[in-house]
Amino acid sequence: MLRAIVIDDESLIIRGMKTMIQRSESGIEVAGTAEDGLTGLQLIRDLEPDIVFADISMPVMSGLQLIEICRREGNQVPFVILSGYKEFEYAKKAVQLDVLEYLVKPLNPVEFKEFLKKTAEELNRQRAKQLKERMGAMLYSDREPQEALPGWMREMRFTLWNLCPGNVSHLRTNAGELTDREEKSALKEMVKDRFGQQAYLLESRYPNEYFLAIRQENENAMDPAREFYRSCEERFAPKGFTMALGGENLTLEDFPGTLSSMEKLLRSGPGLHLGEDSNDSLEAVAEYLSRHFTEKIVLQDVAEKFGFNFTYFSYLFKKVYSQSPSEYITGLRMEYAKQLLVGDEEISVKEAALTAGYSDPLYFSRIFKNMTGVTPSEYRKQERKET
Repeated sequence: MLRAIVIDDESLIIRGMKTMIQRSESGIEVAGTAEDGLTGLQLIRDLEPDIVFADISMPVMSGLQLIEICRREGNQVPFVILSGYKEFEYAKKAVQLDVLEYLVKPLNPVEFKEFLKKTAEELNRQRAKQLKERMGAMLYSDREPQEALPGWMREMRFTLWNLCPGNVSHLRTNAGELTDREEKSALKEMVKDRFGQQAYLLESRYPNEYFLAIRQENENAMDPAREFYRSCEERFAPKGFTMALGGENLTLEDFPGTLSSMEKLLRSGPGLHLGEDSNDSLEAVAEYLSRHFTEKIVLQDVAEKFGFNFTYFSYLFKKVYSQSPSEYITGLRMEYAKQLLVGDEEISVKEAALTAGYSDPLYFSRIFKNMTGVTPSEYRKQERKET
């Protein structure tokens, strides 16, 4: 969504502009309004809008003065000038200040709607280009301060993958090599088909190697990424395709720090790899669960505690431990309950259930039987006979 600010000294004009923008279905929303240029200037500094609609003639500070100050401050936000005047000098001055458009009030709703849609398309195109350039520049550069990025970039989250379609000459030499044209064309087409405008393909420092950054607005970028991997594996067979994950839920600033671990994974051979850092974190999670399994555990809270997206955490845990996190906890509780039932003759089934982490003894007995084939009481008798 693109954010706009409307600045006009007539509240009726502001309300009308808001209504027309909201109804335009252009993907532009009004993030703030002001009735004078000085207030508008502060809004622009605070909200970092994608576009500003400003009247020329306003109290305290005119629209043209507002633009001049923004440009002196290095703010290149696109301005659309609104004016009830048709004098040539206003239009000439606006052009000198590099405004996006000069519109004469009253606005024609139909024409304004069309203008908004075309403007939104162009702004989104420029956004995508700027984002891709910034990602490419940051991959191998020193970490930049957050303030160096526009606000809309700082808010973004990504999953970053390292891709090697076909033979990678600096890694393996036992397969044919794709030409750059074939490779780029195929990858770009597949990325577009799978992710649309939610992903960006960037070249690595090595031949036949790329980075795929997927916007996290998809909630979980892991599932579509795995599907993408399978498609690429088929497309580039028998030359091979390697896909290494260096990190998920990354800011742009995080990109440089993920590259070394991604490259290590890539050099381990063909296939779909998961980050070493993620596996280290999973071991910490497993240790945490082994120490707290008798307590009430909310897995989503545990995932967040160790820096995981919950859906990705569940997928990765099952891949590494061959069981889901909840199954892992259940296994720990059942083994502990078995020890309690056999080792303490005085403990009741209810007490064993509560001690092992189950508040409902009936539910505990049901799970116990599903896993062992016998009830807790039968298991106790059976084990005592054997001993």
